[in-house]
Amino acid sequence: MGLSDAAETLVKTYSRGMIRRFEVAQALLHSSRVLFLDAPTGGLDPLGRRTVWHHLSELRAATYNMTIVLTLPTL
Repeated sequence: MGLSDAAETLVKTYSRGMIRRFEVAQALLHSSRVLFLDAPTGGLDPLGRRTVWHHLSELRAATYNMTIVLTLPTL
């Protein structure tokens, strides 16, 4: 999720966008059969948004047998 540079930094010092990417990364750790994401890119800058969508696209292309249900932020 593009957080490698901040690995040695306390999460409480992360920006709002970094925390959002961290939350999505946490949800992906467990390899659940069904993953519910409520507006996973809401509040992210364009680079963070692309990063999250890239990882979700990789999950979709892989053979993890995971169903991803997500909502999109309203405009």
